[in-house]
Amino acid sequence: MGPLAIVVSPGLTGVANDHEAALSAVEDLRVDLLEQGLISHDEGPDVPGTKGWEQYLTILVGGGGALGSVVALFHAWLNRDRRRFLILRKRVDGRIVAEVEITGDTVSDETIRAALEQVVDLE
Repeated sequence: MGPLAIVVSPGLTGVANDHEAALSAVEDLRVDLLEQGLISHDEGPDVPGTKGWEQYLTILVGGGGALGSVVALFHAWLNRDRRRFLILRKRVDGRIVAEVEITGDTVSDETIRAALEQVVDLE
């Protein structure tokens, strides 16, 4: 099986998506993902089924080792600010078929791994 695409919508709780702090947090994540070679599509149109403007990144996740790298990267990003959150979505034929939200409040690697596995069905 090849890499699986996950749509990642990062943000800050209580902060508008177009606020400078939220945009800065998204940029931090984008840079981290680019450095790891995980990003396949940067930004784009609104995600179907969401209200208003939402910035998102599409990443490609391969096998277990790549999944571990994503878990570590997400964990580090979330822990930089407790207001941070990630919404992970799996899209099939343009439709969202799975969605899970991870918040930065003392999140563990196991929680992040379980969320990723839920979205991409890697069990």
